[in-house]
Amino acid sequence: MKLFKKFSRYSALATGDFEKIFKDFEVPACPQVVTSLLKALQDPETTIETIASILEMDPGLSSKLLRLVNSSLYGLPSTVTSITRAVNLIGINEIKSLAVGYSVTKSLKDPKIQGFNLNFFIKNSLFAAIFAREIAKELDSEPEEAFTAALMQDIAIPTLLIDWFDVYEKVYKKWQESGIRLSDVEKHRLSWNHCEAGAWIAKKWEFPDLLVCAIGLHAKNIKDIIQLGLEGGVVAAVSLSSIIPSDIEDKEAWDMLIEEAYEANISNDAVLSAYEKAQDAIVELSSIFGV
Repeated sequence: MKLFKKFSRYSALATGDFEKIFKDFEVPACPQVVTSLLKALQDPETTIETIASILEMDPGLSSKLLRLVNSSLYGLPSTVTSITRAVNLIGINEIKSLAVGYSVTKSLKDPKIQGFNLNFFIKNSLFAAIFAREIAKELDSEPEEAFTAALMQDIAIPTLLIDWFDVYEKVYKKWQESGIRLSDVEKHRLSWNHCEAGAWIAKKWEFPDLLVCAIGLHAKNIKDIIQLGLEGGVVAAVSLSSIIPSDIEDKEAWDMLIEEAYEANISNDAVLSAYEKAQDAIVELSSIFGV
């Protein structure tokens, strides 16, 4: 796929070959329902009934999906009570994105390291996902893919803090002490960053190339993304979601977000609208996700 080839060329220039960089690191297990779902979706003859049957094999996931579909995020006119109807109403790609995002997020292990709060981490990821979804609409791109990629953009961080801590400890401590953006700390101390580690995990899990690219490039600025020819879609939306200020009153951070959005031809009003929609939805979605 041309999209992933662009990312592959970039990553090779920046860090070398993924397989060489991460050869000593163990890939975390992908949730079984995600593996089954992605495999089924590779078959062009897969039906809605097949997708629904896979999702229904996990009652907990099915319940959460129905709550998500019936949430304010979609604003459907009537209550949806079956997975099959949910897939019919919002589409296979949308259900896939929700299922993958929820399953992977809930499979994350808590590093239980001072300064890291898993619930706060997931809540921030959810906020970024909602924001990216709205920005993708503004870019006339794939909102469901932007939601999933933004939700999973930092997927490598808990793994780095659990399984690769001997390699990552100095980076983590510097990040906690300095308040500098994590990718900037990584740039000075490593030959790779958590974005590329996340992309490598997603690629190993056989995720779609678009998600792999968006995860791997989310810390790049819009100018760099434009140079790769990826400015008009999901990758740009996820990149913008990665720099959302935790406080709208943080003028320096907000100005940075607005400046980056301008480079992507997104207006101040559109950024503020996406931010406000994320604020409106975050409490309900956090409850559904159990954080």
